[in-house]
Amino acid sequence: MTGMNREKLYWREALKEYCTSAELWTSVQQGRVAKDETFVLDGERLTIEQIRLRDHVFKQFPLKGETKAVPAGRRRPKLFRALVILLLSGIFLAAFGWGVWGKSAWLRAKKLERQLQEEKFRHLVAERMRFEAEQKNAEAAARVKKAEMELASAKERLDSAERARDEALARAKRFEAELASAKGRAESAKRARDEALRRAKRFEAELASAKGRAESAERERAEALARAERAEAESASAKERLDSAERVRDEALASAKNAEVDLAVAKERVDSTERVRVEALRRAERAEVDLAVAKERLDSAERVRAEALARAERAEAESASAKERLASAERARDEALARAERVEAESASAKARLDSAERVRAEALAGAEAGVREEKKTISRVEVAKGELLKVRLDDKTELELVRVARGGFQMGGAFTEVGRDADELPHYVTITQDFWIGKFEVTQAQWKAVMGSNPSFSNGDDKPVERVSWVDAKNFCEALNSKRLVASGFTFDLPTEAEWEYAARGGTLGRRYTFSGSAELVDVGWYSVNSGDRIHPVGKKRPNDLGLYDMSGNVWEWCRDWYGPYQIQRIIHDPTGPKNKYERVIRGGSIGDEERSCRVANRERMKPTKHNPAVGFRVVLVRRQ
Repeated sequence: MTGMNREKLYWREALKEYCTSAELWTSVQQGRVAKDETFVLDGERLTIEQIRLRDHVFKQFPLKGETKAVPAGRRRPKLFRALVILLLSGIFLAAFGWGVWGKSAWLRAKKLERQLQEEKFRHLVAERMRFEAEQKNAEAAARVKKAEMELASAKERLDSAERARDEALARAKRFEAELASAKGRAESAKRARDEALRRAKRFEAELASAKGRAESAERERAEALARAERAEAESASAKERLDSAERVRDEALASAKNAEVDLAVAKERVDSTERVRVEALRRAERAEVDLAVAKERLDSAERVRAEALARAERAEAESASAKERLASAERARDEALARAERVEAESASAKARLDSAERVRAEALAGAEAGVREEKKTISRVEVAKGELLKVRLDDKTELELVRVARGGFQMGGAFTEVGRDADELPHYVTITQDFWIGKFEVTQAQWKAVMGSNPSFSNGDDKPVERVSWVDAKNFCEALNSKRLVASGFTFDLPTEAEWEYAARGGTLGRRYTFSGSAELVDVGWYSVNSGDRIHPVGKKRPNDLGLYDMSGNVWEWCRDWYGPYQIQRIIHDPTGPKNKYERVIRGGSIGDEERSCRVANRERMKPTKHNPAVGFRVVLVRRQ
């Protein structure tokens, strides 16, 4: 089918689907439509231009006299196909050439990537060391600040203790004044009690006298009453006689004189009796008055006695209270004196703490000014030269040389790409948090004899490393050194931990990551199976590492302090000391009879701590152990 026929078929199918005018559809079927032709569409007569503007289906409808190119993709000329084939061929050839060249480029990229990773690791180590230095500086500043705060706190406590001491002394003085006042009051109360007792005795005597007077008044009153009763009886009798006399007078008027005489006599008797009765009554009244007065005196004496007894009881109570206050004052005085002593002791303690805080502050300031350096103290027969080498004299001819290793961090273990690497050498980052000193050489036979007095070695020579020593023997050597007190207190001779040994063997913060201690070629730095001649060599005959340490690869194996066990793999480990308890101790460095892989810095071997071997020696460290 030609291109024109395909086009007609395309537009006819489109019009058949969308066209709603039969006239338009017929015109389309008969041929192309002219521009001026009109058609009825949806009830309107429109030209084909109007229809094309109105309906998007007819926008690309070809009119009579117009040519319409076939849409791209529908025509593919031979020239276009040739260009496509040529382009694909070029792409294939370019891809093939790129594949040939890209393999070498990929290898170069991998090498650069490894170098970049090593550079990143070195940068990470440097960043870690810088961060640790900043952290140590911050810790030193914090210690200075803490020391200043402790100093201020100690001063405040000292001021508080002095104020408490002054207050305690003032309270003691007040207690002493109160004690003196209480003693005075007690003496006054005692005198008042004695006076009250004397008054009570006088009142009791007056009471006894008043009782005697009252009893006498009672007797007089009884006698007066008896006389009054007798007088009344006599008056009654006189009245009866008077009545009888009156009757006699009435009956015997004749005897008037006698009657008048009798009457006069009777009257006189009556008057006398009346006087006696009146006198008796007066005496009775006076007795009653005396009795009342005696009763009042008795009551007053009883009141005075009661008051005297009450005062005596109060005086006794006051005396007891004064005694209690006196005892309390004495206890308070003792407590005040004890508190004063405690305050003085606290003041002395506070002064001591203040002095200690001053010393700590001074030490912290000195440490801050000196950075993160450890203070190296030596006494007795210790000589320091150039600030890095420590010489400890063992006897008149022998001395032990130690090299200072600055604290820092490193990657412990063997790299995954290291030749001869074992499974127990997993790489991990370790931080050594304090400076230490390590033997410049392995312990020689001369040094061993100077300390222990014997020589257990198989291959004799004073300048050769001591061997055939067990781990226990090496620890005994360290203890013997410590017992001689050759260095300042706080420092201890010991075997190096596995981390300290590898850190020193790699050159500390100065070293480069060599396979062997100080070089990538073992023949330059150590004696091993290829160049040793199967014999032990004197120390210091090969090239040292970056710290100036000799023979850490080859010659003899070296004991480490740790038990053997798998590494503690963590993000960062500070001062690792190995597992707590195992069966074998770690040995490092390789010996004269070993191959290169055994003399690598990362290589680990183990041996029972009681075993002796003619290829195993050791070197010591001087360190502050916790």
